[in-house]
Amino acid sequence: MTQASDETEKLVESPSTTAVYRQSLAALTCCLSCFTIGLSIGWSSPAFHKIQASETSFTLDGFQQSLVVSALNIGIMFGAIPTSFLMDQLGRKKTLLYTATLSLLHWVLIAGAMNAKFLYFGRFLGGIYSGIATAIAPVYLAENLEPQIRGSIGTLFSILLYGGILCTYIIGPIASYMNLSLFCGAFTVLFMVTFAPMPETPYFCIIKNRREDARKSLEWLRGHSNVDAELKQIEAYVTSEQEHVTGWSDIFTDPNLRRPFLVCVALCFIQKSTGFFTIISYQSVILPGMVGPLTSEGATLVIGVVLLMAGTASAFLIDKVGRIILLNLSYVGVVLSMIPTALWFYFNKTDEPADVEYVNHYNWVPFFGFIAFIVCHAMGLGPVGNIYPGEVLPLSIKADAMALVVSLAALFTAINTEIFAFFNAYIGMYANYFSYAVVAVVGALFTRLYIVETKGKSLQAIQEEFIEQAKMPRMKGDYFVL
Repeated sequence: MTQASDETEKLVESPSTTAVYRQSLAALTCCLSCFTIGLSIGWSSPAFHKIQASETSFTLDGFQQSLVVSALNIGIMFGAIPTSFLMDQLGRKKTLLYTATLSLLHWVLIAGAMNAKFLYFGRFLGGIYSGIATAIAPVYLAENLEPQIRGSIGTLFSILLYGGILCTYIIGPIASYMNLSLFCGAFTVLFMVTFAPMPETPYFCIIKNRREDARKSLEWLRGHSNVDAELKQIEAYVTSEQEHVTGWSDIFTDPNLRRPFLVCVALCFIQKSTGFFTIISYQSVILPGMVGPLTSEGATLVIGVVLLMAGTASAFLIDKVGRIILLNLSYVGVVLSMIPTALWFYFNKTDEPADVEYVNHYNWVPFFGFIAFIVCHAMGLGPVGNIYPGEVLPLSIKADAMALVVSLAALFTAINTEIFAFFNAYIGMYANYFSYAVVAVVGALFTRLYIVETKGKSLQAIQEEFIEQAKMPRMKGDYFVL
């Protein structure tokens, strides 16, 4: 083995304390953008209560509330579209930083809203920024973090997203409508101030032939000046990717590009279709009015705390046990938590008073079902689904493919929300939870067949494994080949 290879291997296996600190700082400040997304997701629940309590000069009916919620997802779909161009022209850091002004404007419009149209437009702007941040943050993390710590530190994406949601659950009941909105907006300012000094990714600097900037970025992130081996490795990878000039069509026609892209899309579909967004959004109205001593609002706060704790626990596990094991544990947990929850809602739907009274004795079932679901989702499907595209998408299509994945994620969320409402209106609430269990079973099969383990591997090694996997012979009648 050459000296350069030895040095590269040492960098991968043993990041220094300084390196861990600096990479964690870069990741933390970057993921404050995810915290603001969590604030946007969680804002609607306490804000709607305050609007209905006449804290504003206008009110919202049920249809208008749904439009306010949907405006965020519509914005995400539109926001992801220009991200690929901006990410490759301005850079990962500058795009994320400059577009944060959209998030700031979104909170100003919401705080000073005089009618529902202000909320629609404000939430749409917030959605645009959420789409941009959701596409760029995983790329920034994957290109800056060393393989040995990429998973654990990369979970900051999910942890801070969950933290933003929980923050609105805590602050919402005690703050006025305007103060809640201004409080949320302050975190956008905090993100802009703290992220501004962070370095651009060395991969982007090499793409733009800024070798000295790439060196400075690596030296700061790694905590030492001996970065020649890693810099050459990045240059070789970028050169290899640039030899294959790609366009949008290549994502679907080149099997070496199509496979990781479709795997990311499928994993995203599974993540969204297991119902996390709908359960988080509607838990306060679908839980029983009282669960022991807890009101539905109190139960919602407990679930928010558990969500953050489970997301934090995943940071300590993801680089030890790997992505695949956490995904499989998630699938098992979703099935075991959603089936009893579905059965409770099924029997609670009966018109027989005696049966309803009997079922009400077990109204803790959906609460603990949601708790178990949140724990399992937040420790596997949530964080793995968020960081995986940044790890496996080839550099030559990363910007375009991430934009597509984020747009499709917003679409999947919107569809799942509509299906939730349809099942509830025409079949029964229980059908949603049975469907989540079915999706989890499909997800386990998909993971067994297609997911590549990325724990401890460089971005280059991950691409090589995808290429080798695509070359493996398939028996006639075997599973669908991506």
